Amino acid sequence: MTATARKQISMLVPALPPRLDGIGDYSAIVASGLAVHHDVTLIVKDQEPAAAAVKGVATIAKFASSHPKAILQVRDTIMQKQSQGLLVQYNPFSYGRRGLNPWLPVVLRRIAAAGIRIGVMAHETFVVNGSPAWRVIGRLQRMQLRAIVRTCTVSYTSCDRYRDHVLSVAPGSPVRVMPIGSNIPRIDAQRQSEKARLGIPPSTTVLGMFGTTQSGVQPAFIGEAIRRCRDAGHEVVLLYVGSQGGRLRDHVPANGLMDLGRLEPTDVSRALTAMDIYLATFDDGISTRRGTVMAALQHGATLVGTIGKNTDALWRTEDGTSVVLAPADNAGAFSSAVLSLVTDGRRAATMGASGTALYHRMFDWPHTVTATTSFME
Repeated sequence: MTATARKQISMLVPALPPRLDGIGDYSAIVASGLAVHHDVTLIVKDQEPAAAAVKGVATIAKFASSHPKAILQVRDTIMQKQSQGLLVQYNPFSYGRRGLNPWLPVVLRRIAAAGIRIGVMAHETFVVNGSPAWRVIGRLQRMQLRAIVRTCTVSYTSCDRYRDHVLSVAPGSPVRVMPIGSNIPRIDAQRQSEKARLGIPPSTTVLGMFGTTQSGVQPAFIGEAIRRCRDAGHEVVLLYVGSQGGRLRDHVPANGLMDLGRLEPTDVSRALTAMDIYLATFDDGISTRRGTVMAALQHGATLVGTIGKNTDALWRTEDGTSVVLAPADNAGAFSSAVLSLVTDGRRAATMGASGTALYHRMFDWPHTVTATTSFME
């Protein structure tokens, strides 16, 4: 018997590590997974291939974002590589000024016309709100997304709401939700030892937060939760990892914040391991597009999150089992949820373990890599 021939897959990406870019991290992890069974080529903009190496994957710097028409060059690259499929990592703002590039749908139509299957992973879709000018841009982005989706075998989205966006512009098109996994490799460490390493007493409950304190995060919710816990006689501290701790200091009580700043991935994993309860206070609700939420679940922290317009159906199903949720516009309900878990540490630990099991069952990268190949079928 002869071995099954490896398929040639190209991936169009806006960025790759070491550049700080969430879509770049996602692309590198998926490409590495695909490369186990396929020959993968990454076509990346504005970046030197030597500085964007992904083990086992060829990288080509082929187009510049400052010249929208340069995207047309991608078709020649696809044909030269004899690719059987093209996977596009899509955020409208990655391919054109104000999220518009009329040449992107054009080149995808030409590639599809050559018999090459196309899949698009929509990390973002289009602008929904804003000034009158941005609402006009949002309508144009909808038209662009419709044209792109019509070239695809399958479209993927990072959350339920973006799936609904795709279906609103291209009714009946095949769409699959693919959550964003954690981009933090988990190290082998124990919570109490990591607390001790940070000088945190075993009796203190560590509340945690990782990443941006902007982009819809509500630090006032965090401050109120800490005050409620302290007023009830509990020892709590907020452990923060990221570059925007200053915004938290305006809301967190004195001596209630341990700001570790920006860390390397190994130290991020250590810090996440030290967290008992993770606070996800998004004003649009938690969703499967939030990598920080996934990192918290992966590391066993009990997740207290918010329900909002972007909250996926599965989180509502898991509420009270693997996560605890409160309305995104109700700081009092959020702080009560945190206090209930701080008061009942055994329940918190059980839910943390359930959250980790949920992550490995539904969100870890092998699931994403397997699902990604469906556009080739």
